[in-house]
Amino acid sequence: MTITQIEAAPPRSPGRLALARLRADRPAMAGLVIVAVLVALSALAPLITWWTGWAPETFDKSAIDPNLGGLPRGAWGGVSAEHLLGVEPVTGRDLLARVLYGGQVSLLVALAATAITMVTGLALGLLAGYLGGWADTVISRLIDLLMSFPSLIFMIAVLSVVRDVNRIVLLVTVMAVFGWTVIARIARGQVLTLKHREYVEAARVGGAMTGHVLFKEVLPGLTAPILVYATQSIPAYIGAEAALSFLGVGVRPPTPSWGQMINNARGWFMTDPMYLAVPCFFLGLTVLAFTLLGDGLRDAFDPKEEPA
Repeated sequence: MTITQIEAAPPRSPGRLALARLRADRPAMAGLVIVAVLVALSALAPLITWWTGWAPETFDKSAIDPNLGGLPRGAWGGVSAEHLLGVEPVTGRDLLARVLYGGQVSLLVALAATAITMVTGLALGLLAGYLGGWADTVISRLIDLLMSFPSLIFMIAVLSVVRDVNRIVLLVTVMAVFGWTVIARIARGQVLTLKHREYVEAARVGGAMTGHVLFKEVLPGLTAPILVYATQSIPAYIGAEAALSFLGVGVRPPTPSWGQMINNARGWFMTDPMYLAVPCFFLGLTVLAFTLLGDGLRDAFDPKEEPA
């Protein structure tokens, strides 16, 4: 009689367990697929517009009807084989091209602002939590000061006054100035717990330098909350960029932006609803996809969400 030995499967690391939970989360995976598609479309915008033959600033007067006040010819806002999502009233500019390039702006601003806030907030949070003393006091008071500011009003004021600069760089800078405080608080709170763990104490007693302890021993323990917060910050920055452009203080023409397109489409809602629906759809879909992905990452890395 043959005896079959069944070997116990080796225990999986927390990272592998989180990845397995994420893969089992259908809404999160759907969000990941949508994000990948939107990023690819935005990155390939020059190639797509070359293929369609319509750049975002190219006027097509033949696609609009001057006898109807500049409304697009045909149904659904001028949707045709030439203009797959229709055209802009009066100018005849291709909506597909403008939406794709507007996606470039939104994603660039959101990703750049997220990267800067993550690096800044993480560095200051690590220092505040690990060093303590006067460093913790100064950084914590700076965080309190910035969080007490009405950030939206301040951003509108700064963006309205400063004019002759790159608007994308200015948007990223202003958002990052106020955005790093939350991640700094999260990092500080985590470090206050992690720095008393046995492996951190062992590294410190063993003569490891402060930089080694911070980046080799403490920082890996912050990976999960940092990753989750970064994913959830991206849709917030996309919405903020769209809101500021909608108010006229963000990205300015001729650079296309979803918020700017929504603002321009308000007066055409009754006569050409497609002009408003297209940028609203892409903005809403992008925010929803990143939100689903962020929620999935939060649930995957949170052991409390593990089924009993």
